[in-house]
Amino acid sequence: MTQPEFRHIDTILLAGTMVIYEGQADATERIPAQWADLMSRPVPELHTATHLYGASPCTADGKLHYFTGIALPNYEGVNSPARITIEAGQYAIFTVHDIVTLRDTWIWALSEWLPQSGRRERNVPEFERFTAPYNPLRASGPIEIGIPLEPSE
Repeated sequence: MTQPEFRHIDTILLAGTMVIYEGQADATERIPAQWADLMSRPVPELHTATHLYGASPCTADGKLHYFTGIALPNYEGVNSPARITIEAGQYAIFTVHDIVTLRDTWIWALSEWLPQSGRRERNVPEFERFTAPYNPLRASGPIEIGIPLEPSE
């Protein structure tokens, strides 16, 4: 696995859909259908977006909450079933070039890299940013994983 790039991310407002999964196995099986549902919606901004986002808010219910959507400059006039904010701050950014390794990269980053890095994760949503020409229905193109970090001392 490659080491992350550290970046300051400005606040990102996202609009899209949220699904709650019973656990990682359920999410792994059903998230592709969630992306297919999002991509089938007749929303012009969705089909012209240069980045699509997946995000997981922090919850205490033991389930995996997964958001799919796009970034918007503001929520004015937006009719969306779900909204989530990626908070400004420093993030460890891991680049994944093959969706087959996405889950393994998440597992490695959170269970091995993060504890060994001496850094702590902030209690705010993690995200995946699918960059054009990525298409979640065809599973091709680069993906960035963003892990929010506590400020370094």
